[in-house]
Amino acid sequence: MYSLGAVECLKQLRNESPLKIYYDEQENLIYFKRGYAEAVSSGDIVEVSSAARAWFDPRPATTLDIEQLLSAVSERFGRDVASKLKKLVSGSLVYVSTDSTPLADHVKEFFVGGEPLAILFFDLEKWRLDVVPRRLMVSLLLEEGAIGRELGISLDTSSDGVARGLKLVVENGTEIAFEDFRDEVDESLYVRYTELKSRSWDEVYRANETTVNQLVNKVKRATEWLEKHLGKKGLLAFSGGKDSVLAACLLTEVESNFVAVYTHIEFGDPEDVKGYSERIASLLGFDLHVIEHRWGWVSKLLSSLGMPYRGYRWCTYVFKFYPQMRFAKSAIGFSNLVSYTGARKYETAKRSIKPATYIDADLGIVSHSVPYSFPRLLEMLMLRYRYRIEIFRDYDRGFERLSCIACPYKTCFELTLSEKLYSESFVRWEPYINVLCRVVLPSDPVTARKMHLWRIGYQLRYYSALRKFLGLHCRLPTPIHSVTKPDPSAMSRAVRNVRALFSEAEVSEHTNSLRIACSGCQVEVQTNGRLILLRGKIEECIDLILCLNASLYCSSCEICRTLCRRGALSLPFEVDSARCSRCLSCIRSCPAAFSRLLKMVSRIRGSRAVYHMYRLLKDRRAREYIRRVEQNEKELHASKEQITPRNYPDTVHYFWEGST
Repeated sequence: MYSLGAVECLKQLRNESPLKIYYDEQENLIYFKRGYAEAVSSGDIVEVSSAARAWFDPRPATTLDIEQLLSAVSERFGRDVASKLKKLVSGSLVYVSTDSTPLADHVKEFFVGGEPLAILFFDLEKWRLDVVPRRLMVSLLLEEGAIGRELGISLDTSSDGVARGLKLVVENGTEIAFEDFRDEVDESLYVRYTELKSRSWDEVYRANETTVNQLVNKVKRATEWLEKHLGKKGLLAFSGGKDSVLAACLLTEVESNFVAVYTHIEFGDPEDVKGYSERIASLLGFDLHVIEHRWGWVSKLLSSLGMPYRGYRWCTYVFKFYPQMRFAKSAIGFSNLVSYTGARKYETAKRSIKPATYIDADLGIVSHSVPYSFPRLLEMLMLRYRYRIEIFRDYDRGFERLSCIACPYKTCFELTLSEKLYSESFVRWEPYINVLCRVVLPSDPVTARKMHLWRIGYQLRYYSALRKFLGLHCRLPTPIHSVTKPDPSAMSRAVRNVRALFSEAEVSEHTNSLRIACSGCQVEVQTNGRLILLRGKIEECIDLILCLNASLYCSSCEICRTLCRRGALSLPFEVDSARCSRCLSCIRSCPAAFSRLLKMVSRIRGSRAVYHMYRLLKDRRAREYIRRVEQNEKELHASKEQITPRNYPDTVHYFWEGST
């Protein structure tokens, strides 16, 4: 039987991806453009993504994917079914989309040709991989006679015995309707797919070379506009992941004048990824600048800011983005820079509404996503058959992306795998993870550690599912800091910074404390560093509290200095009032200030109020971001009006067009 929680979570999967992929069953080929598919095909064209349940951005199935699927099928439906399935997928075009839910963790949706085959997932309650059949596997099960409640499935059938839908049987014996088939299913679907013309992924790539060349030409036009017309120098943020490797290949092919920067985190990045990145740079012939973060610096920031989790991923900015931008600022200059990235619009809903080219609202620099319009499936085929480059080994070992070994955006399955494969490095992160586990689930930190509940942060749907189906009453996390007492110089610096940023502020000294009044708020700063709100609501005093926290607990991460366009900041955090424009970007981007604010909210109002403050700050930042984008981007895109639409058609759109 299936777990009730896992089934309910799987039912909530929704494919909201804008990606469309087309399949010609007669030729057994996949296409990425409908018009092209219809022009070259003599058979019917099927749009595959409409049948997807998970987010649709598939990749070719790996050997490990197939092994995991066959093992789960064998355990649930028996060895004979697994044996027949193995024959079906051997030599077939099998591809996989990935997603995640609270209890059905690490979801993989398998397709063969144009048909959905099965959903493989990691059941957090039973702690094993399990499988739900979809149309093609249901046909196989019908052919084998392997349908029955004892196997966890039953069918909604028509009067003539043809399957119209799938029901899953959960532990209490209840049947839950899982899927209504778009077309009725019988044994003939499986038989038909065993007789398809044999195809390889190489043949799929060659069938789509016209589309590939169009996309490459699009990259060429964009780089010519940015580098030749606007006179920009390209800087590629290189991680060693498939997206940045493809970006480097594309930029090299179109003869872009770019340099790349790679940031290495000791005991954080997977082993050998630095060497792999250097080999790719040598192979393609581009300059790679390496920024090193030693463990001493990493552990200092972990002690100061706490373990990152979802919604509080300060590590990306402190270790990756802003160090790379500091290098760009000194080596190229922001006014001469175009920042190339490997982001693709099909990765997430958020990225799908962002254009290929935009201005970073914080730094004012031009950014361009190089493989923006490339589906992941086509991306992998290009790396394999156009550029003949092997991707980093983690993709073949069970990881969906290349990230830090303890990244909170990994699934529980991936983090458990990371502990196994990178045990010597992972153990260094465990003290910080264990502290957070005791906060998230104080009644059972061992379970919190096993299920990696520390990672889920402010994703509220996870908490409701854990409470409803597993009886785990988790708390919202707050950043965990080491106990530190600011020195006297930090107290005096805080006063100077408040006066520099808030001209109306009034400061009064008291025994063992300072009291600062500003815009209806009054905050007491005790000598131990604790802030006490004496007057006003926290929501009305956010910027004042952020300023005090940034001054008292500066971690010297340099984000504020990188952001400041007037050179008005020094470290530890201090504001030069003569140069400061009072834009407040420095304190609003400070991870130390943000984390201490959340801690203060938790202390005063409880952990549930932390989420509301998180949303308030996130929404405020989003509004400010859009306002700056609207101010800056028209100037950038006006430069395209000087180029004829015939040569540069519709390669870039404004960020705010068609988005909310």
